[in-house]
Amino acid sequence: MATATGQKWLIGCSIGCGAIVLVLVMMATGTCFFVKRFVDDFSKVEKSHNALVAALGEPEQFTPEVDGSIAAERVETFLAVRRGLEESRGKLHELFEDFPPDEGTGFWMFFKVIGGLAGMIDDIVTYLDARNQVLLDNGMGYGEYLYIYSMAYYAWLEHDPGDGPMHNGERIFDGDDSTFGVDQSYRSYREMMLIFLRNQLDALPPQADEGWRARLLAEIDALERDRRHIAWQGDLPPAVAASLEPFRVELEAAYDAETNCFELPTNKGSSQGGFQWKID
Repeated sequence: MATATGQKWLIGCSIGCGAIVLVLVMMATGTCFFVKRFVDDFSKVEKSHNALVAALGEPEQFTPEVDGSIAAERVETFLAVRRGLEESRGKLHELFEDFPPDEGTGFWMFFKVIGGLAGMIDDIVTYLDARNQVLLDNGMGYGEYLYIYSMAYYAWLEHDPGDGPMHNGERIFDGDDSTFGVDQSYRSYREMMLIFLRNQLDALPPQADEGWRARLLAEIDALERDRRHIAWQGDLPPAVAASLEPFRVELEAAYDAETNCFELPTNKGSSQGGFQWKID
């Protein structure tokens, strides 16, 4: 039986420092085929991301309506995207159910977990590529998708931006260096929501209601001050609530806590096919 400490270290690092460990081990053991596969997979995601950006713009260019409202047809398109990703999300669920291996000790346990991480990275990247393609097929940019996702699931239905896959009651991605850990998920949410709210504020006409302008400024300030603040939660603007309410049942049914962390952009830095995006 694998030691709990060994498993937790590998699980906690996972896609953060574990990705580096994974590549080093693969190189040391001569499994260059797997390294090449990862490079090819990331290249595929970058290609689909670039196609999405070319057609519908960079994520950070998305600007919500001045009152935050979302047209009914855009909510319907969002739900179509969620339906289009059901099969891909199901494959991720199967992956998490089988990880990590619970047999073996020492080197063999380490090697089996490394192999599991290899498959995990592969399937996560495949999901990101599928999302890019489904978004493109439905005519929805990643920025608009993130805005509707965050307003519906975090602000309105009050799900946790830190939701992610679990194993035996513990998060699979729980290390400080984990790309899909709780801290990184909140950081990604906060940074992209600041972009959207600032875009929204900049788009306000000179004659806009000063009370609404003040509310936007207050949410921006709260996000800047509090790393765990969720914009509008508990104080959703009426225009947003009116946009989402007719779709309550469908939106709730389309939420998936285990795959939530893969919906958010990952790290600050250069754009990598939807895997990362640049935030100034």
